[in-house]
Amino acid sequence: MKFLLLLLLVFILLCTPGQGQNVFMNEIQSNDSSTDDAEFIELIGPAGADISGWSITHFNGTGGVAVFTFTFPDSTIFPDDGIQDRSGQAVGFIVIRHTGHLVPNADLEWGTVGLQNGPDGIELLDRDGMRRQALTWNGLGDLSGGLPPWRNIGTDNNDDLSLSAPDEVAESFQNSWSNVAATPGTINTNQLSGDISLPVQLLYFTAGAGDAEVKLHWATGAEINNLGFIIDRSLEKEGVYEELASHETYPELKGAGNSSTPRQYSFQDQTVFNGLTYYYKLSDVDLNGVRREHGPVWATPIAARIDPDNEKPASVKPEYILRQNYPNPFNPSTRIGIEISALDESPVDLSIYNLAGQKIVTLLTGLPAQTSFEMEWNGLNVTGQPVAAGVYFYVLRTPTYYSVNKMILVR
Repeated sequence: MKFLLLLLLVFILLCTPGQGQNVFMNEIQSNDSSTDDAEFIELIGPAGADISGWSITHFNGTGGVAVFTFTFPDSTIFPDDGIQDRSGQAVGFIVIRHTGHLVPNADLEWGTVGLQNGPDGIELLDRDGMRRQALTWNGLGDLSGGLPPWRNIGTDNNDDLSLSAPDEVAESFQNSWSNVAATPGTINTNQLSGDISLPVQLLYFTAGAGDAEVKLHWATGAEINNLGFIIDRSLEKEGVYEELASHETYPELKGAGNSSTPRQYSFQDQTVFNGLTYYYKLSDVDLNGVRREHGPVWATPIAARIDPDNEKPASVKPEYILRQNYPNPFNPSTRIGIEISALDESPVDLSIYNLAGQKIVTLLTGLPAQTSFEMEWNGLNVTGQPVAAGVYFYVLRTPTYYSVNKMILVR
């Protein structure tokens, strides 16, 4: 009975939209002049959003070592601070300060360990362990890996100014924030609104070459007001791109509208010639018609080998099937089935990733010896340590194929 209740809880967590999905860091005061007594981190989010169980971890950029982790306690809910985003959603602020520091409007304290001067960074994780933001100041240092990637937001000037985000759209993808007067718990000096409307969080965008075709694959971590996608193509990386396909005419390019769970998309371009390199850009379009561009990625289609004796393909391009793991959910181990129509010289990679996009372990790499086989994962990482319960993805890659499935580990 306890196991069934746990499965039900996991199912509810996976199927219920995350109320705190539009939560971002909005202002950071890492080092002020002389006394250094006003360090804080400000988050912005929809009024009523519950971020209980979310966490922030401060990393030293030299060596990438965690300095401290703060987990938001139960009933941590964003207030209505009288500000609205562009969709009319009421938003609010939560301020966490260094214990004992002089920070007005502070809601919580993280402890007595201070924010370092940089290059250093802060990672924001939701309650499922998925990375929402990874921001650094004074450079990236040794911080790398994961999705979304670490991003430098500017320079700490060692004064009483704070690093402040402009309008919070998709966690401020602008290259840098601004050094302005600190405003913990209120709208930033350089902000016009509390805009936290999230368009599309892109996890990856890839292009794979085939015989007279290019297959595009991409995935989103979350979508809000996403009408769909547009694909543009060019024969030059920095050349003129022309529209190839749009959500208006291709059903497979329609967006999910609003989604808090990862979604996969693909498109097959069969209007290409072998031997030419094609470059592709992907744009997501919101309900207001605003486009945001990703890419480019590129691929070079290659002709199948021909047997001169009978003018038929000398080898058949293999087709792959990645089976759903079983059992699922599982504990302590699960099996993943793979089927290949024919063996050739195409290397195969089967790896496990967590929700943050970090590789946990590789189960298979190289040339398979059979056309049908199973691989077992025992819930351990590359160092042989058990991983935490939660959602994981297993990804099958070859030079011309990509597929991903989701599985659930319970403890």
